[in-house]
Amino acid sequence: MGNACGTIATLHALANNSSLVETGKLTEFLQKVQTLPPEARGEQLGKEDAIQTVSEEAAHHGDTATPAADASTGHHFICFIHFEGHLYEMDGGKPFPVNHKETNEQNFLKDTIEIVRENFLKYAPDSLDFSLISLGPLSGEN
Repeated sequence: MGNACGTIATLHALANNSSLVETGKLTEFLQKVQTLPPEARGEQLGKEDAIQTVSEEAAHHGDTATPAADASTGHHFICFIHFEGHLYEMDGGKPFPVNHKETNEQNFLKDTIEIVRENFLKYAPDSLDFSLISLGPLSGEN
């Protein structure tokens, strides 16, 4: 899957919150790879035509032209997750998840913003090529 880091980041977010999010067909994939080591999960993802199709269809929506799958875009997506009391950075460009610090559900967003400021924004504070999306409970829910 080329230029699919947004899809991969979304998969990390959904997979690590599957008890909170209805994931439909993704649930089948997650159950299929649940016991596999990370490398084998990635290999299986590359074989999932349905996920690739959805990723490519989503890439063609919006206001910008979709780059070729092998194009160098200069843009990248990563995901931060709360897992077993720690804040992890999930980045397909790195060989393994980065464990930034201990956190909890109440402090996860605040701690993530701190990591983003310290590790990303300070290097290009005037750049507009940056955005954040948060996956969380609906307003009023715990």
